[in-house]
Parts: sequence; structure tokens; C-alpha cells
Amino acid sequence: MTKKFSRETRVFIVLLICVAVIELVCAGLFWGKFDLLTYNFPWSQVVVKNWAGMYRPRFQNAYLVNYPPLIPTLLWPFGKLIHHFGVALVGQSPLRTTLAFLLIKLLPLIFHWLTAIFVYWKSSDKLHGLWLSVLILVNPAIWFNAAFWGQMDSVLVFLIVISFYYLQQRQYLVATLWFSVGCLAKLQFIYLVPIFGLVLLTQLPRRLILGYVSLVIGVNIVSWLPFMINMHSVLLPFKVILGGANQYDGIVVNAFNFWSAALKARVWYKQLLITDHILGPVTYNMVGQAILVLIILGLIGLFWGMWRHRLPEIPLSVIGLIYTGAIFFFTMGQHERYQIPMLAFELLWLMSNRESMRLQSIKWAWFAGLTSMIFINEAFLYFAMYVNMNLVLCYRLIRLGGIINTLVFIGLLASLICQYRRPNQNGTD
Repeated sequence: MTKKFSRETRVFIVLLICVAVIELVCAGLFWGKFDLLTYNFPWSQVVVKNWAGMYRPRFQNAYLVNYPPLIPTLLWPFGKLIHHFGVALVGQSPLRTTLAFLLIKLLPLIFHWLTAIFVYWKSSDKLHGLWLSVLILVNPAIWFNAAFWGQMDSVLVFLIVISFYYLQQRQYLVATLWFSVGCLAKLQFIYLVPIFGLVLLTQLPRRLILGYVSLVIGVNIVSWLPFMINMHSVLLPFKVILGGANQYDGIVVNAFNFWSAALKARVWYKQLLITDHILGPVTYNMVGQAILVLIILGLIGLFWGMWRHRLPEIPLSVIGLIYTGAIFFFTMGQHERYQIPMLAFELLWLMSNRESMRLQSIKWAWFAGLTSMIFINEAFLYFAMYVNMNLVLCYRLIRLGGIINTLVFIGLLASLICQYRRPNQNGTD
């Protein structure tokens, strides 16, 4: 007998199809070439011509493909289709141009839909899951990032959600496998190594920890091996990671964060770099690295306090939300899109609906604040470039955005501290 879908599932399927069609139309008809012409489109062609040699081409004294190998590899079928139809982003008829933009943006759209599917599938309350899936599918921050800009941050969101969901469920093997995949997708996953490792360290015996760490290392070595052999370089993964991390040397790279709020626009206009000295031999980069170390030490202290029962138990999704937020707001070299990992942990937090009404309101306030500020930051930067906005005015508006976003983060963080300051005020994760 054929199993019938529930009403919520039927609504979800219809909604998914409708959103997919609208996003595909937007992706094909919006012809913004920012980043696509420089990175995504060339990557899709490089992997088709020489997959194992994708790291050979250079661009601006760095690797043209400045990502770990997963995303460029996933672009291979789309590159094949682009090559088969002979389409390009410029210099062709409207129909062929539309097809080119549609093909190069299809990968992030697929991961956007997969995130909604996974969240709905794993929601114990299907009505709640449907509501949350709606918010994912129509989320303007992810929608703009994928359908209009063509960026790959939806891949990052999906991999954070799936790996840390299974980690919360104590399905350590599945979580570790997905985390290994995440490390092969985007450089930002490196920031998540401390929080993932601390969960394993506080919940598992040493023998199992060693096995899971070996699994992550093994999966990554095997995945990088064809490229290391082709490039005759055992250190290729480190070169790509460090090259990508050092490719941008601005203290603020258009992000609405603390540094854009703190630095005067006229100083910023002079292109203050992380290599510039702030005091004697101390550079801004040193300050940024010290702040990152302090954030990680704070994370270690939090896990130690919970492990020793000196601090109330805080949900992993909330810890991830605060940790990734601290990195975005207080370290340097942050882009406008780098706040998106916070949204992934927020979605994980929203998947639980067993808290008090007060905590539920805090969760939805976080979601609304994050979505709004990420979307405004992305859209402002993108369209400011197309209208050739005066640089000083642009920097002043980014500074204003930094002030507002930082205050929103501090306010929401204060609400969480108040909520979890006593053990009996815990939420359930």
C-alpha cells in the first residue's frame, strides 16, 4: 500500500517547487557578474579541462581556485553543460546569457533547497518544521546570496546544519563524516574545529576521540591527494588555505562589524591594512590574531565550566551562534557574507521548540536581526558597486551598518546571558 504524505508534507513539496521555480527565474534573469566572472565561472571551466590540475592557474599572485576542492569539483557537471552549450556570461544572445547565469548559480540554489528539506525532515513536529522550512526558503539573506549573487554560502549553511545537528544528537560518526566534508568545502569551516573538537573532548573517551580525529584527517588527506600529486606538493592544502586567508589584507572588508563601526571613515578610506602598525612593532594583524586566540580560550573556558558543572548547560547551537558571532564581529578581514554561519547555528537552535515562551521570543529576535542585517550588508555592497557610489559615502554607510549590527549583536547577546545565567533557566536543545 502506498504511504500517503501528510498535509504538512504536501504543503512543503508545493512550496519547495514554487520557490525553486521563482529562484531559477531570478538566477537566470539577474545578470550581475560580480565574483561570478572572476571565480565561479572560470572554476567551472578549469575543473572540466584539468580537474586534478585545478590549482595550477594563478590570479593576482594567488591560486585562481582558492577554495578547498569540494565546491570546485561540484561545479564540474555545470562546467560540462556550459562547455556543451557553448554559453558565456558576456557577449552572447539574451537566451544564451540567461542559460549561462542559470547554470553557474544552480549549485548554491540546490544546497539552499537541501537545507530546507533536511530541516523539515528532521523536525519532530512537522507543523513547526514546515514553518521553519518556509523561513529558510524565503530567507532574503540566503536568497540574495544564492539566486542573485551566485555565492556558495548556502553550501556552508547546509554543511554546518547537518554536521552539528548530528553532533547535537550524539551521532558522532555521522557528524564527523559531514564535518570532514565541510572542511573540504569552505575555509570558514576551519574556525569550527575548536567547537567541534571540544564537544568530542568533553563527551567521549580518548580512544574514540583519536578515532574521529583520524577520520577527519584521513578523509581530507585522501580527498586532497590527487591535487597534491598533480602539483608535486605535499603542502598544497596549507598553501591554498593560507593563500585564501591572506588574499585580503583589509582590516574591514565591507562587513558590518565592530571594526567598521570603530574606525573612522576617513581613516578607512586611506586603506588601512592588517599589516600596518598600530603601536610600535605591533600590527593590526597581531591584534586580530590575539583576539581570535582570546575567543577560542573563552570557548574552552565555557566548555570546561559546563563540563565541571560550574556553569549552566548551554545548547550547542547557542554556543555556535555566539562563537561564530564573536569571530565575525571582533576579528579582522571579515567580508559582508561571513556572518552567514551565525544563521546556520540559529536555524539549528530554531529546530528545537520545547523552550519557554521567553526563550522562544529571544530565538525569533535573533533570527529576525540576523536575517535583516546580513541581507542589508550583502545587498548594499553589491548594488553600491553598480551605482558607483562615492567611496567616502559608501564607507560611512558601512560604518553606520557596523554600529547598528554590533549593537544588535550585543543586545541579543545580553538577552542570552540573562537567560542562561542560572542553571534552572536552561533551554532544551
